[in-house]
Amino acid sequence: MKSIRISIFVAVLVATAGYIHAQNTSPPIIMQEQNTTRPNVQQQGTQGSPTTTPATPNAANQCNTWIRTGRDLYYNKDYQAALEVFNRAIRAGCRNSDLNDWKTRCEDGIKFGEIDSYRNDLARVKKDDKYGFIDRSKNLVAPMIYEEAGHFGGNISRVKRNGKWGIVNTSGTEIISCIYDEVRYFSETSCVIVTLNGKHGVINLLGNMIIPIKYDVIENPRAGIFEARLFGESTYFSGTGKEYDRRGTAYYRRLTIVGKNNKYGYVNNEGIEVIPLIYDEVKNFFESTKLALVKKDGIYLIIDESGKIRRTTNYLTADYVSDKGAWVQNDKGKYGYINPNGEEFITCQYDYAYDFRENLARVRLNNLWGFIDTQGNVVIPFRYNRANNFDRDGYAKVLLNGEEIIIDKQGNRVK
Repeated sequence: MKSIRISIFVAVLVATAGYIHAQNTSPPIIMQEQNTTRPNVQQQGTQGSPTTTPATPNAANQCNTWIRTGRDLYYNKDYQAALEVFNRAIRAGCRNSDLNDWKTRCEDGIKFGEIDSYRNDLARVKKDDKYGFIDRSKNLVAPMIYEEAGHFGGNISRVKRNGKWGIVNTSGTEIISCIYDEVRYFSETSCVIVTLNGKHGVINLLGNMIIPIKYDVIENPRAGIFEARLFGESTYFSGTGKEYDRRGTAYYRRLTIVGKNNKYGYVNNEGIEVIPLIYDEVKNFFESTKLALVKKDGIYLIIDESGKIRRTTNYLTADYVSDKGAWVQNDKGKYGYINPNGEEFITCQYDYAYDFRENLARVRLNNLWGFIDTQGNVVIPFRYNRANNFDRDGYAKVLLNGEEIIIDKQGNRVK
């Protein structure tokens, strides 16, 4: 750094000497700035360009040299030397529109050191290897006492003090004290996974303990639910700290299936139980209608996202919920299909049924398998002893009279 500064100052002195010679004056540099007629300099070109229109070419060259030198010093973090160069250019009459801005940057650099870009109206600053935060009025919001600091996101930032991590808010307050070995923030739950002495827990932004610091592993939350493992056993927690022994799939990252003691319901991303754990079985919501099949007291019901019952059915079994619907079994043991509104669009008439693949479903009638389309039309007759679903290439493996063959979607044998 010292060698760079010396080299730059030499360049400034050489250029300044040339400027003095061009003006045919002999006083020292400081006297020159006081006594010389100020050069007539006008800005040209784009903002930030040192291009000027001076009274003489030598005066313009001198202004450009000062500006370039000042910038080099600034980018090398020698803010005091850079400020002296920019002040010299201003006193000499250089009129580049950036000069006052560069002067302000240097003054800020002397006071705060490195200044990052603003996020949430706060900028991270670093001086003497310590971080803090300032606002747009250049007020120090968080003191420069941290060994490390992140950028603000979600109105908080991770900070490290005395070798330990914590969280500060946009007021500069340590809402989670710097006492942890590691902290990880997740905005969807407004919670922080903390690590201390090799164990993990979860704290919310009010400083309340959500999950005790005793677990070997805590996974990042999925749809608002944390998975905590101790001795290989998993326990699930919402962002409010409610405990579950099972977690299912998430619906559009809005509602997640959770269970405890063989009862099931749904929580949202904030960890609030929007549908209580009162059901023996629950299915994913239909994406198009936002309705779901749930089972209680041996019978399936159709509910909406608020948990309101929209329809009572006589179905004993249901499975594979998709955008096309689901297959169901009625109280007479027959299988059919319902649409996302819960309406039976293929009558329960089959001995068994599977989900639709490549717009065809395999169904069994009188101990023989065939295939139907989404309208319930029989596309491939009931003649197979066994049948698999169609694959993405449009082929299915079936058993006909003890022989295993491959058929296409028209029922033609291809192998």
